[in-house]
Amino acid sequence: MFAVRILAVVALASLAFVGPVRSAPAADWGRIASQVDNPAQGVHETRLANGLTILSKEVHTAPVAYFSVWYRVGSRNEISGRTGLSHILEHMMFKGTTSLPPSAIGRLLMGNGAQINASTSVDRTEYHELIAADRLELAIKIEADRMRNATFDATELSHEMSVVRSELEGKNNNAVHDLDTNLFTPTAFTAHPYHWPTIGWREDVEDVANKRDVIYDYYKQHYGPNNAFIVVVGDFNTADVVSLCRKYFGVYAPIPLDNHHITVEPPQRGERRVVMRRPGTTAHVMVGYHVPKTGDDDHYVLDVISNILSNGRGSRLYRALVETGLANGASGNDPDCIDPALYEFSVSVRRGVTTDAVEKALYAEVTKLQTEPVTGEELARAVSQIEASMVYSRGSVSSIARQIGQNEIVARSKGGYRYQDTYLDRVRAITPADIQRVAQQYFVQDNRTVAIFDPQPLPANAPPPGKPVAEQSAAPTKVTDPKLKALVDKVVKSYAPPRATKAASAARPKPVRVVLDNGIVVIVEENHANSTVALSGRILTGSMLDLNGKWGVASLTAGMLPLGTTSKSAIQLALALESVGAAIGFSTSTEQTGISGSCQTKDFPATLGVLADELRSATFPAAEFEKLRGRALAGLSQMRQDTGGAGGAGALAEIAFAQAVYPKYHPYWAPSIDAREEAIKSITVDDLKQFYSTYYRPDTLVLVIVGDVKADDAIAQVKAALGNWSKPQTAAPTVTIPDVPLPATPPADQAIVVPGTPQTSIMWAYTGQLHRTDRDFYAATVLSYILGGSIFDSRLGSTIRDKNGLAYTVGQWFNAQHGAGAAQVFVGTNPHNARRAIALVKQVIAEVRANGVTDEEVANAKAYLTGSYPIRLETNAGIAGQLLAGEDYILGLDYPERRNSYIDAVTTADVNAAARKHLAPEKAMVITSGAAVE
Repeated sequence: MFAVRILAVVALASLAFVGPVRSAPAADWGRIASQVDNPAQGVHETRLANGLTILSKEVHTAPVAYFSVWYRVGSRNEISGRTGLSHILEHMMFKGTTSLPPSAIGRLLMGNGAQINASTSVDRTEYHELIAADRLELAIKIEADRMRNATFDATELSHEMSVVRSELEGKNNNAVHDLDTNLFTPTAFTAHPYHWPTIGWREDVEDVANKRDVIYDYYKQHYGPNNAFIVVVGDFNTADVVSLCRKYFGVYAPIPLDNHHITVEPPQRGERRVVMRRPGTTAHVMVGYHVPKTGDDDHYVLDVISNILSNGRGSRLYRALVETGLANGASGNDPDCIDPALYEFSVSVRRGVTTDAVEKALYAEVTKLQTEPVTGEELARAVSQIEASMVYSRGSVSSIARQIGQNEIVARSKGGYRYQDTYLDRVRAITPADIQRVAQQYFVQDNRTVAIFDPQPLPANAPPPGKPVAEQSAAPTKVTDPKLKALVDKVVKSYAPPRATKAASAARPKPVRVVLDNGIVVIVEENHANSTVALSGRILTGSMLDLNGKWGVASLTAGMLPLGTTSKSAIQLALALESVGAAIGFSTSTEQTGISGSCQTKDFPATLGVLADELRSATFPAAEFEKLRGRALAGLSQMRQDTGGAGGAGALAEIAFAQAVYPKYHPYWAPSIDAREEAIKSITVDDLKQFYSTYYRPDTLVLVIVGDVKADDAIAQVKAALGNWSKPQTAAPTVTIPDVPLPATPPADQAIVVPGTPQTSIMWAYTGQLHRTDRDFYAATVLSYILGGSIFDSRLGSTIRDKNGLAYTVGQWFNAQHGAGAAQVFVGTNPHNARRAIALVKQVIAEVRANGVTDEEVANAKAYLTGSYPIRLETNAGIAGQLLAGEDYILGLDYPERRNSYIDAVTTADVNAAARKHLAPEKAMVITSGAAVE
């Protein structure tokens, strides 16, 4: 599915444009104070005289680089009454500097194809760019500029607070998030600043809305070279990168560091219990135990315990809680934190089961861990899973950099990033006796905090369609302020350094495609950068093949594949993969069932063997089917309160839209949740077996393999495993999605109210007319980016979020597959702002359709879309996904090489023609879900 969505946590800046504020050049703060190499990780560590540390690692597998600046400040460093400052500061850092006016940061970075974002946690704040390697200097220059020169205009701060409020409300739409951050964690921590949520208490956030000096002082207090470090990983020369960092960051003097006392959490002397009640459908149990910080000897043991308890279908919690029908899902997690943290158990309770029953079963597993030594097989499997996860973490420059940065933050007392040097050795040395001792020491009742979500009944037949949402008029808006635009244009042209003249990285190996005698298409691309393999595939068994009234047969059939074959039981299949840290997954969409997998090179034959067994020899055990049916019904129950999030308007709005615009039984039509429940209850094992025997066949299977394999060997192994799978004599199914024309008049707007949710999700949509194979697909791709692909200067992002502060999340996309899916806009906003946000959506779309877009907008969109595409090919899985799309839509094996030429060929006239053809604001309907619109 093609989709452009806005997910970044970003903001804008003041109009000031003066020279950068630099420290007096009395001292050479950029001189190198020390340098050391770490052979264990291939990291080069450079420390400058001003205290800034640069951690660089060369990885030459793709012409990209990941540059990040990590500040040693998070919500842990805040004080009561001033919570949320670190997160607000993160937003404000995108609002410009003394050298960069509003929107210039986004224009510069995204115009060069960078993926940019930032995040705040309890222990740190980080900013990063994933960018083409020859554009790395641009990222370095911008991050250095905003380290000390952000402007923090008071008007912009007040404006951005609406965005922060929207983010806070959007997170609390989710009852489990609400339970965790607002009740469970604050109850467990009474003195330490882990007590408050990272985003801050609402009252504290509101209090600083018009207090620019409070935020600015916090910035100056914490953002300096000696309270930060750089992590840069990718296709560069280390000496060059160090030189650039010295040039741009070496102008700053050290800052006085904040050393205020952070209260140590006192020992807990008895169990604490709290209950949250709000409307909902699915009860939840959270249980926490205070445990040591990262790097403590016992922390290694707790990491192993987490894998034994909750990693995979063979884990103890899955078998004791999910397999038995008590829970929809269960996990145990030992977080990495600077200070002693909380080991958290989280259990989604199955409908009809009491929370007392779940607690009893959970504590039984804890007691078993304390009283009985784990088996050698369990311990070996947990260690293998940890080893595999570390290998997978080296699969991209992004994941390598994130791991280095996180360890440098949380394990500073244990050598920072060097913590990983000895981590596996420490894990491998753990014994069953260590596990028993640690469980006995920490998992005790007096050290326990329990939080229960007790869902209150929704109104009868909730959430029902309500009255149409009345539109609020919106004042006309311009694409941008002319003076500001001229200023940004000037800065963008002068700020970016000349493009580097580095040698191009080696071309990717050419993929190999073969068709086996039984019709299976096998595509292999070798990538020997690390010892992992990714699998991606599809088989034409999508939900469009569901029998009328038997909705769910396709997804249930796929769900049964790993639950028993002629040679292995469900647990044997699970352990065959989990014992080596491998994975295989199936996911059903309208058109197909997708296949995904990952493994280490040494485990590829075994992993492929499991996949072949599940595809060819599923047995559909009745007992396993009843468990799966229960989990499916539980999922439908949770859908009754799904109002969406950053990725869209959620299940409730999607169902309402599909029923309003598509004919019944069209592949994109959707039955109600009630109808789905009845269908799931009526489906039998025989239904699944019939579907399996009819549609699971080799001649609709495509399997893509990318990674550390030899193409000939991989193809031979697929042939040995699947080559004698006979294809039926009947014709293979094809994907046929009838087009649905736009209606003469749009369907009536709908309002779906879900009590207890603080945010309103807005879905503005109509039946799209774009297919993935249409000639104007690429013009529509550029159009979609201009409309909603960037917070910084997209029409919707800048108008709704940037200029008016009405939402945290805004996005626009065309769902273009074999069929023409919906054209949508999504906005998550405060219910008080919903009417104006809807009016602005309509205004912006109508304006673009009527007047078109500019040459500059098209150029900027093309620069981002072409510049960021190589980043999609950073991982084995990313490459496999692009090759699979090339096969599905008959784009050719060389599609990854040709894709950018299609974008480059798009003209402004093409985009404006696509706007006239594919934008139909007069045919759109509006569906709101969540909080009632005010």
